[in-house]
Amino acid sequence: VKNGTMLIIYGAQGSGKSFPIEVFAELVGVHGIANVDDLDKVFGKFNGLLGSQAMFININEPPEATEKFKFTGKLKSKLTQKKQVQETKGIDSFEMICWSNFCMTTNNYSPIQEEKGNRRAIYFETSNSKCGDEKYFDELCKPIQEVKQGPYNEKFMGVLLHYMKTKIDVSDFNPERLIREINSDYKKDYNEQLERQYADLNVVDRYVVDNYKDFIKGIYLDSLDGAVQNMPGYTLKGVSKRLNSVCDGSRPYDSSQKKKRTRFILKPRSEIPDLYNIIDYIHYGEEE
Repeated sequence: VKNGTMLIIYGAQGSGKSFPIEVFAELVGVHGIANVDDLDKVFGKFNGLLGSQAMFININEPPEATEKFKFTGKLKSKLTQKKQVQETKGIDSFEMICWSNFCMTTNNYSPIQEEKGNRRAIYFETSNSKCGDEKYFDELCKPIQEVKQGPYNEKFMGVLLHYMKTKIDVSDFNPERLIREINSDYKKDYNEQLERQYADLNVVDRYVVDNYKDFIKGIYLDSLDGAVQNMPGYTLKGVSKRLNSVCDGSRPYDSSQKKKRTRFILKPRSEIPDLYNIIDYIHYGEEE
């Protein structure tokens, strides 16, 4: 089954991010790859790893900054689509069925670009309180793997496999539904999913969120001249095009100006529910 989502475990070095992933990869044997550090092998032109039998691939320490945006679009298709095009050097590309599911371990708080209404990634932060505590991790891991990087305890692995096959009911498991529920849970002081989506909004959408009351009433484009100066890379015309995705634009006649002026009014919730989730969260607790 393609889950259509990706678990992201993040935290400081030495906080134990990779160990549970490595244990799970060992459990599924040749069907699991615990450490892929070159995203091109999965998302690039020569994506030979997709041709493996892996139903589980962990991406370890993806690149930061601008490189992370390079694979944002491709990430969605790899998470959701069974049919993929594989290409290996020297061999013609061909279509194949890919059952791989993905997860990620990283030190980076923001390893991928977040979008409004993200339904693909869910984050878990490791505790950093035991970083560098060698004795703690030795005692924790010894029953599972007596010698670091050595063979796994077969009895433990057998118990774990039995537990996962018989004690966990996954018949109704829907990780995308879980993420949607998190995205709509705005009545709290801190919602990590919505915080990430707000942080990665383009500057125009963020301006709309910050000033949503003005856009509910309706705001004239030419009144945004001053705001555009704080939107790097945007002209007033560019802002107008971006606003069209979340606002209804009109050109009513303004008698005081004696001309038609473009006026933007925020679209109804039914048309842009993902942006409204962010607005509700950012302004939760304010007087309605």
